[in-house]
This record gives sequence, C-alpha cells and structure tokens, in this order.
Amino acid sequence: MEGSYNEELNDRRGYPLMAVDGSRITLPPDEALRKYYGVIGNDKTVATARVSVLYDIENDITADAKIEPVSKDERGLARNILTRLRRGERGWGGGGRWSYLTAGIRPKI
Repeated sequence: MEGSYNEELNDRRGYPLMAVDGSRITLPPDEALRKYYGVIGNDKTVATARVSVLYDIENDITADAKIEPVSKDERGLARNILTRLRRGERGWGGGGRWSYLTAGIRPKI
C-alpha cells in the first residue's frame, strides 16, 4: 500500500473497524535483548517483550504497533497507540480522523 493510511479503504457503514490487542512475544536468545526487554518465567534465558497492535479489520492492515519491555502495562501500550492516533501521528490526519473513529463511542482503556 502506498502513501498514508488516509487513502480510500474499506469501512463499516462509514467507519473504520479497528481492534487493539496486546500480547507477549518471545525474542531471540540475546543478552542485549534480555537486558532491554526483560525475561519472564523460570527460564531466564529467553527475552520477552510486550506488544500492542492497532489492527484495521476491514482491510487486513496493521495500522500501528508498539513494542516495549515486558514489564510495561498492556493497557498503557494501547493507550499510547490511541494517543498517537489522536495527535495525528502515523498518517492519521489529526484530531478530525480521531473524531471520525470515536464518534459516539467511549473506548474502555
């Protein structure tokens, strides 16, 4: 896909159908990754990160993602993505696009 996310895309009754989801991901066994992202569980040799993804369900597009140390809160990462969206980062076109996405809804974060 060329250009920004503001191009003509599929929607649901005029609104983009988006989802935010978070998870932990296993990273390659590397000391620098373990130090930065952290480890969990009994096996302290596997680096693990926290990830949050904003996904456009209608267009099968990852619209934004954030990867942080595993100690970070999943809700905080989702909040960060939505804040960046609201400020108009990532090609979303600013507050107007945010208003379009959130018209009549209150996200539970």
